[in-house]
Amino acid sequence: MVGRWGGDEFIVVLDSGLAEAQSHIERLQKWVFGEYTVQLGTDPPKVNMDAALGLVEWQPRGTVKEVLGRADAAKYQEKTAARVAGER
Repeated sequence: MVGRWGGDEFIVVLDSGLAEAQSHIERLQKWVFGEYTVQLGTDPPKVNMDAALGLVEWQPRGTVKEVLGRADAAKYQEKTAARVAGER
């Protein structure tokens, strides 16, 4: 299930284990992320497509609020790691 969560945030719910979900994410990153040339006028700009992803697994007796909070924290952790890596 895929839906827009708000602004530029989306949520994807998979019926799978964590390892399979990670495999889906890696495939998505290879397929979508990267540099694209936008065919616009005589000087086509290049656009880099990237995103931070927060992958978490549903915990027994967990609430939707808890899983979304953990996913949000994981997303921001990935954003911070990417920013630090880019500064090197």
